[in-house]
Amino acid sequence: MKKRFSLMITILLLCVMTPILAKATELSTTTITSIKKETAYTISINYKRVSNATSYEIYMKKGNGSFKKVKTTKALTYKTGKLATNATYYFQVKAIDEDGTASDPSKTASIKLPKPKIVAIDAGHQAKGNSSLEPIGPGSSKKKPKVASGTTGVATRVPEYKLTLAMSKKVQAELIKRGYEVVMIRTTHNVNISNSQRAKIANKSGADIFIRIHANGSTNRSVNGALTIYPTTKNPFIPSISKNSKKLSQTILTEFCKATKAKNGGMQARDDLSGSNWSKIPVTVVEMGYMSNAKEDRLMQTAAYQKKMTTGICNGVDKYFK
Repeated sequence: MKKRFSLMITILLLCVMTPILAKATELSTTTITSIKKETAYTISINYKRVSNATSYEIYMKKGNGSFKKVKTTKALTYKTGKLATNATYYFQVKAIDEDGTASDPSKTASIKLPKPKIVAIDAGHQAKGNSSLEPIGPGSSKKKPKVASGTTGVATRVPEYKLTLAMSKKVQAELIKRGYEVVMIRTTHNVNISNSQRAKIANKSGADIFIRIHANGSTNRSVNGALTIYPTTKNPFIPSISKNSKKLSQTILTEFCKATKAKNGGMQARDDLSGSNWSKIPVTVVEMGYMSNAKEDRLMQTAAYQKKMTTGICNGVDKYFK
């Protein structure tokens, strides 16, 4: 009788304990399958689904700090908010069941957010030119008008200063998506910023490169295509940035023509541009096409072609920094 009673007690205990034991082993540890930069300031992670998990807890730490829970979610992906750059971030994920029991944390995954490159963009010209004179470079006795209003499309009658700002804003948006910081020299038409002042703004901004966006004009209306301009090694003001300016001009022109199928008009080496001569960082002038050519003028006003021009310029920036 005692043996039978002991057997019944054992069976009863097993019936009670088995679910508990099973529960303790059911919730396995998840694995972080990917971690990447979404933008210059945000990170995303993906992790594996765990059977019987109803949610997941995300833990993050910066550098040598402590892990802190930043999110509870049912999703299998997590994207951070805006984070500080030039820092390494670490992540762990725990699976949670319907009773709130947590699994062991996943293996740690980490990624560094580097300090983003900064690009200064100058939308060439402005609504009203300023014919007052300024030196073409630091300490120069030679002077030129401070800034012109630019050319006008022969077919569309759109002024250059409007096209350059529209394109500059598109390039700005795309570069930001790619993880760059962007400094805009102007964002409206009604400004009065001389060419030397534009370069000085770029210098003070901490930018790594300076892109001056323009459109071309010619008395010969059959001329078409894109070109870039850089300072020579014999430039009396900025010979030290000639090499990298040439590289920037080359990468942007190559990628621009690849994306747009525009005629490659080559690179021009010039030392008479005050907007470049006052720059202390690699600089290029991008002449996107000829507004004096009716076909190219119309083309540059289309959304589809502007998208191609934007892609080309941004691809050139990417290639420059590789």
